[in-house]
Amino acid sequence: MNNGSYNREVFHGGDLDHAMSVYGSGGPTWIDLSTGINPHPYPIPELSTEAWVRLPSASLEKRLHDAARLYYGISSETPLVAASGTQAIIQLLPLLIDCAEVAIICPTYAEHAKCWSDHGHKIIEVSDLDKIPSTTDIAVVVSPNNPTGKEYDKTDLLRLAKNLKARNGFLVLDEAFGDVSDQTTPTTGLRLEGIVALKSFGKFFGLAGLRLGFAIGDTEIITKLHAALGPWAVSGIPMEVAIKAFCDTQWISSTRKTLANNRARLEQLLIQSGFNIAGGTSLFTYAQHPQAEQIFNLLCRAHILTRPFEHSPEKLRFGHPATEAEWDRLQNALKDA
Repeated sequence: MNNGSYNREVFHGGDLDHAMSVYGSGGPTWIDLSTGINPHPYPIPELSTEAWVRLPSASLEKRLHDAARLYYGISSETPLVAASGTQAIIQLLPLLIDCAEVAIICPTYAEHAKCWSDHGHKIIEVSDLDKIPSTTDIAVVVSPNNPTGKEYDKTDLLRLAKNLKARNGFLVLDEAFGDVSDQTTPTTGLRLEGIVALKSFGKFFGLAGLRLGFAIGDTEIITKLHAALGPWAVSGIPMEVAIKAFCDTQWISSTRKTLANNRARLEQLLIQSGFNIAGGTSLFTYAQHPQAEQIFNLLCRAHILTRPFEHSPEKLRFGHPATEAEWDRLQNALKDA
């Protein structure tokens, strides 16, 4: 066990190894509430032998793309590319264009700023859409935002994308947490020139380990991404799972209801424990407390990991417990805290 302090600056949700190195691995099993991943994953279907022993075929890739387009509500003509998670796409995008001015609405998923900055682009952090400078080449908007849960107006996003496109730029619209709602998003049923929308399979379907994500939208950028990713960017295993999951409308509908109910339950538990709800989605709750840092440490000592933030030490992000036993442990630990 490391007696040093917990390094919030480098921490990503789900990094149990780091938590264990600071607070120890002995004792009760750790409960990881630091991610926004559905704790009730889509059941893994029976997979073909070909998915394990052969390179994915063009016909399998087409079935994946068709299923994804149907699920995301986009036309068959809308450009789309699959990758091993949206993180891979986030890392590739800055390599596709010359150095640019990139406006990012913050606080948000830190990898956006890191990846653009690492490749020499100028980063401008702004607080809202109307703060994006007219000189900006690229804008990055996460909607629903991580960690605040804020969603941006569809009309405003489309107007921003049009303005960026007019000066040879584009909007990166990260919709990784957009699956929790069945309402339309800016990617639904529209031409997406000037938009590169990112879609994460693993969060809503609870299968982050499969590493599957999509970029949808602007023809020129999607074409460049496809070339940069090269052949067989996604293996046959996540393809077969996603094809079945995207088409399972009963599971999708039921899961959205369950997640919404659990969001309400979690918010009520946190309010009873003295937190103010600062935002969230049906996959996580962003909560504020004047003693958030102390509570984070006390929960870690009870082997319950939440998500702290260097930029907002008074806030924590809570994912959903997976079982009634985990709900009880969280409730009891909050009482002790």
